[in-house]
Amino acid sequence: MAYRTYLGKVSKKDYDKYHNMTFEELKKSIGRKYEDGSVSIFWDCLDSFEKISEIIINNEREILSNHTEDFFINYKDSDTTFKVTDNKLFLEALIQDNKNTILSWFDKINNEKNNDNFDNLIYNFNSNYLEISNEISKSKYLLMDVSNREYTHFNYIYLLKTFDFENEMLVYIGY
Repeated sequence: MAYRTYLGKVSKKDYDKYHNMTFEELKKSIGRKYEDGSVSIFWDCLDSFEKISEIIINNEREILSNHTEDFFINYKDSDTTFKVTDNKLFLEALIQDNKNTILSWFDKINNEKNNDNFDNLIYNFNSNYLEISNEISKSKYLLMDVSNREYTHFNYIYLLKTFDFENEMLVYIGY
């Protein structure tokens, strides 16, 4: 299974409650115990956690290092990433990253328009970016439940305009 990344939300109340907990405190409150006696901490056990959508970031390392920090100070899991974002700045960085990716595709298409590879580029662009959907999302955070770049871009902008930044925090999840 490939490593996938997602955007989610958690209440500021839960963040304040769990962020500084020791590993022992986390185990008691949101830990899952396995048959062998080991315990893992699962962010999806947070009462206010909600997954919003899968995300694709081209400039991931830079965006994560500039706009996120570990959600739990005293717990790290080598198999998953759970980070709190700086909310609006993170979304703005995602919007710019997505815009740059789309524009680079247009540049590639323009540069290849007289080459044999042109038809393949157009096909790839259409299948990756222009999938038209009539499905309105049931999530209050998204316009459409699709993962192509075009709608993802609109979803990020919609989220930037409608998210409750006063009471909730955006989180980045990878696993």
